Amino acid sequence: AMKTHKDLADHFSDPIQLEKLVQAQAGITRPLGLHTANETRWNMWNTCWERDIDLKPYIDDLRIGFQPRWMDVQRAMLVSKDLATATTALEADAATMHTLKEHLAVRIPAAIPSFK
Repeated sequence: AMKTHKDLADHFSDPIQLEKLVQAQAGITRPLGLHTANETRWNMWNTCWERDIDLKPYIDDLRIGFQPRWMDVQRAMLVSKDLATATTALEADAATMHTLKEHLAVRIPAAIPSFK
Protein backbone atom coordinates (compact mmCIF):
# COMPACT_ATOMS: atom_id res chain seq x y z
CA ALA A 1 0.00 0.00 0.00
CA MET A 2 1.17 3.51 -0.77
CA LYS A 3 2.49 5.31 2.26
CA THR A 4 1.56 8.95 2.14
CA HIS A 5 2.01 12.13 4.12
CA LYS A 6 -1.03 11.10 6.16
CA ASP A 7 0.68 7.81 7.08
CA LEU A 8 3.75 9.74 8.21
CA ALA A 9 1.62 12.23 10.16
CA ASP A 10 -0.28 9.38 11.84
CA HIS A 11 2.95 7.61 12.75
CA PHE A 12 4.58 10.70 14.23
CA SER A 13 1.43 11.78 16.10
CA ASP A 14 2.56 9.24 18.72
CA PRO A 15 4.65 11.28 21.21
CA ILE A 16 7.24 8.49 21.48
CA GLN A 17 7.72 8.39 17.70
CA LEU A 18 7.83 12.18 17.51
CA GLU A 19 10.56 12.23 20.17
CA LYS A 20 12.53 9.70 18.09
CA LEU A 21 12.25 12.03 15.08
CA VAL A 22 13.49 14.95 17.16
CA GLN A 23 16.37 12.87 18.56
CA ALA A 24 17.31 11.74 15.04
CA GLN A 25 17.95 15.41 14.25
CA ALA A 26 20.51 15.79 17.06
CA GLY A 27 22.81 18.72 16.44
CA ILE A 28 20.18 20.76 14.62
CA THR A 29 19.33 23.96 16.49
CA ARG A 30 15.65 23.81 15.59
CA PRO A 31 14.53 20.25 14.77
CA LEU A 32 11.83 19.98 12.15
CA GLY A 33 8.43 18.37 12.56
CA LEU A 34 5.83 17.40 10.00
CA HIS A 35 3.33 19.98 8.79
CA THR A 36 -0.38 19.31 9.13
CA ALA A 37 -2.35 19.46 5.90
CA ASN A 38 -5.28 21.84 5.80
CA GLU A 39 -8.03 20.15 3.80
CA THR A 40 -9.45 23.48 2.65
CA ARG A 41 -6.25 24.70 0.95
CA TRP A 42 -4.90 22.49 -1.84
CA ASN A 43 -1.52 24.23 -1.89
CA MET A 44 -0.89 23.29 1.76
CA TRP A 45 -0.15 19.77 0.53
CA ASN A 46 2.92 21.11 -1.26
CA THR A 47 4.18 22.59 2.01
CA CYS A 48 3.63 19.22 3.70
CA TRP A 49 5.42 17.32 0.94
CA GLU A 50 8.37 19.72 1.00
CA ARG A 51 8.77 19.16 4.75
CA ASP A 52 8.45 15.39 4.27
CA ILE A 53 11.35 15.55 1.79
CA ASP A 54 13.36 17.73 4.21
CA LEU A 55 12.88 15.04 6.86
CA LYS A 56 13.55 12.10 4.52
CA PRO A 57 17.11 11.35 5.74
CA TYR A 58 15.96 11.27 9.37
CA ILE A 59 12.82 9.25 8.66
CA ASP A 60 14.81 6.72 6.61
CA ASP A 61 17.33 6.34 9.47
CA LEU A 62 14.54 5.61 11.96
CA ARG A 63 13.26 2.53 10.09
CA ILE A 64 9.66 3.34 11.00
CA GLY A 65 8.12 0.06 9.86
CA PHE A 66 7.01 1.13 6.41
CA GLN A 67 8.70 2.68 3.41
CA PRO A 68 7.28 6.03 2.32
CA ARG A 69 6.95 6.37 -1.46
CA TRP A 70 9.45 9.23 -1.78
CA MET A 71 9.36 9.31 -5.60
CA ASP A 72 5.57 9.71 -5.49
CA VAL A 73 5.95 12.57 -3.02
CA GLN A 74 8.48 14.29 -5.29
CA ARG A 75 6.28 13.84 -8.39
CA ALA A 76 3.21 15.19 -6.61
CA MET A 77 5.27 18.12 -5.39
CA LEU A 78 6.38 18.97 -8.95
CA VAL A 79 2.80 19.03 -10.26
CA SER A 80 1.65 20.97 -7.21
CA LYS A 81 4.35 23.59 -7.76
CA ASP A 82 3.21 24.02 -11.37
CA LEU A 83 -0.36 24.52 -10.15
CA ALA A 84 0.84 27.05 -7.57
CA THR A 85 2.77 28.94 -10.27
CA ALA A 86 -0.32 28.94 -12.49
CA THR A 87 -2.51 30.17 -9.63
CA THR A 88 -0.13 33.03 -8.88
CA ALA A 89 0.09 34.01 -12.56
CA LEU A 90 -3.68 33.92 -13.04
CA GLU A 91 -4.31 36.01 -9.92
CA ALA A 92 -1.97 38.78 -11.11
CA ASP A 93 -3.43 42.08 -12.25
CA ALA A 94 -1.68 41.66 -15.59
CA ALA A 95 -3.19 38.20 -16.27
CA THR A 96 -4.83 37.81 -19.65
CA MET A 97 -6.49 35.04 -21.62
CA HIS A 98 -3.02 34.31 -23.01
CA THR A 99 -1.80 33.73 -19.44
CA LEU A 100 -4.66 31.29 -18.90
CA LYS A 101 -3.92 29.47 -22.16
CA GLU A 102 -0.18 29.34 -21.40
CA HIS A 103 -0.76 27.60 -18.08
CA LEU A 104 -3.74 25.40 -18.92
CA ALA A 105 -2.64 24.34 -22.38
CA VAL A 106 1.14 24.22 -22.04
CA ARG A 107 2.71 24.25 -18.59
CA ILE A 108 0.36 22.11 -16.53
CA PRO A 109 -0.07 19.37 -19.19
CA ALA A 110 3.72 19.28 -19.51
CA ALA A 111 3.97 18.50 -15.80
CA ILE A 112 1.35 15.76 -15.78
CA PRO A 113 3.46 13.07 -17.56
CA SER A 114 6.03 13.41 -14.77
CA PHE A 115 3.28 12.45 -12.35
CA LYS A 116 2.68 9.02 -13.93
